[in-house]
Amino acid sequence: MKFLLDENVQKRVADYLTDQGVDVKTTKGATDSQVAHLAQKEDRIPITYDSDFSNMLAYPPKDYPGIIILKIHPPILDKTTEALTRLLKKTEKAGLKGKTVILKEDKYLVTE
Repeated sequence: MKFLLDENVQKRVADYLTDQGVDVKTTKGATDSQVAHLAQKEDRIPITYDSDFSNMLAYPPKDYPGIIILKIHPPILDKTTEALTRLLKKTEKAGLKGKTVILKEDKYLVTE
């Protein structure tokens, strides 16, 4: 899986994922539609704190390799990386294609 981190996600999350061998690209100054377009173009799963991405009419899950919306507040690095690690381990085989994931500190919700 390849990921695209929205600018609202800490760069240290990108560093952590890269250290784990994950292909990660970050954005800076991109609008939601630019992030969405780049994710589709490069077949990357966007990771964001922006709840606009949960709008299934604007961002239909079927059009993406997955979407991860973080709902971890405050955005503490350890809590975020632990939640992402758990999610990636549980979805490793099935993948996230066509799914939107709302990721919280201790659980996640998947919609298709």
